[in-house]
Amino acid sequence: MNTTVTQRMTAADLERIPDDGFRYELVNGEIKQMTPPGGEHGAKTMRFSVPFGSYIFAHELGIVLAAETGFKIDNHNVRAPDCAFIGNERLRQYGDIPKGYIPFAPDVAVEVVSPGDTKKEVQEKAGWWINVGTHLVWVIDLKRKFVLAYYAADNSVTQYKAGEQIDGFDVVPGFTLPVEYIFS
Repeated sequence: MNTTVTQRMTAADLERIPDDGFRYELVNGEIKQMTPPGGEHGAKTMRFSVPFGSYIFAHELGIVLAAETGFKIDNHNVRAPDCAFIGNERLRQYGDIPKGYIPFAPDVAVEVVSPGDTKKEVQEKAGWWINVGTHLVWVIDLKRKFVLAYYAADNSVTQYKAGEQIDGFDVVPGFTLPVEYIFS
């Protein structure tokens, strides 16, 4: 009887991958290559991230982090949302921002759906962020032009479409953004 043992990769293994122009995530011990996003993905991510970051900084609520920022949830999971927010309370709890991976989940994770992503993959990733301690996940669907908000406090999913405004709930109090702004 032959037995094959598959070794789970670790965060240290992920750090040793040479810079080859791709982004990588570590998901349950498996390294996943992330194809560089296209122009529309980058542009729409910034259409959201700039006003979001401006609001966070103007109200001194915490910090906003770019897509390259890895969050090390445990030794076998390091993921990087398209945009993330860490509030002042969580910053105080953990101290200074480390030079390496952030060793805890963000308060908000923003994921922009890539053309190759399936609905199931997007739902699983949003659910994963909620399960590891993220309070709010916004999923921006470029193809269907809507935003889904996964809110941990009441385990709800809210869809925002044209004519509506994204809500920051109590995670980012007072933050709103017209959906049309992202897609214009």
